[in-house]
Amino acid sequence: MSKTAFGSHLDVNRSMISAMAGKVKRQNPTTWFLSRLKERVNDNNKVLSYDWLLDGVGPQYIEDPNISEISNDAMEELRKEIERLKIENAQLKKS
Repeated sequence: MSKTAFGSHLDVNRSMISAMAGKVKRQNPTTWFLSRLKERVNDNNKVLSYDWLLDGVGPQYIEDPNISEISNDAMEELRKEIERLKIENAQLKKS
């Protein structure tokens, strides 16, 4: 996945990804970014482990009984609606 696509998936600018993952790392990830990463990157009923993210220890994903396929679908629908509203808002500002 490209830095642009990854940034888009997390709803952050590509420059933020580049600052942390470029050849020259200019910035460490913020707590906000790590939370966003954990929120947006999951594998079925598993979420990214903070232990793995911060220290590279333990499993990459951990079970999260609070996540279900229905909640993932609902979150995706909400993300799509937010994007639609952002576009609509931008169009209204131009008017």
